[in-house]
Amino acid sequence: YDLAQDIAAALLADPACAKQLQCEDAKKEYSLFATCPKTGLELRCRPDLYNPHDYVMSDVKTTTDASPVGFVRSAIYKFRYDAQAAFYKYVAELCGWKVTHFAFLAVENKAPHAAHMHVMGMDAMEQGHKDMMRALELIAAAKEKDDYSLDWGRFTMVHPPSWMTTE
Repeated sequence: YDLAQDIAAALLADPACAKQLQCEDAKKEYSLFATCPKTGLELRCRPDLYNPHDYVMSDVKTTTDASPVGFVRSAIYKFRYDAQAAFYKYVAELCGWKVTHFAFLAVENKAPHAAHMHVMGMDAMEQGHKDMMRALELIAAAKEKDDYSLDWGRFTMVHPPSWMTTE
């Protein structure tokens, strides 16, 4: 309980994060449902926050490093948050919401709980959208064929990476 309270206080102490979190008309944890017009898949998402005044959708993330460089390296592309942002935006727009920006409100899970707002750039959102659509198409094809197997083969031979074998 104390940890959660400290994390919440840290988010609210950051002016950019606080602006989103304290928006009186914000839609918090709304469940959105839509049908993808390209794949026919039934989609759903539940964004943490949507600010209808500036059309910003936000997701709160705890992390080990909320810094501008650290969060990008340790979280956004490692966990494909770019594709998550694109997916949430896509579903929201199918539901009629206008989303101009997607932000991750990152807060460190250890004291002093540094917090920072990371707004996804247009190029990051485009890449995330492309990868998200490819995933939806793969899911739709697997569903249509009722074949969810992975094209990985029977096994993979593991070799030392090049950085370990060069002097």
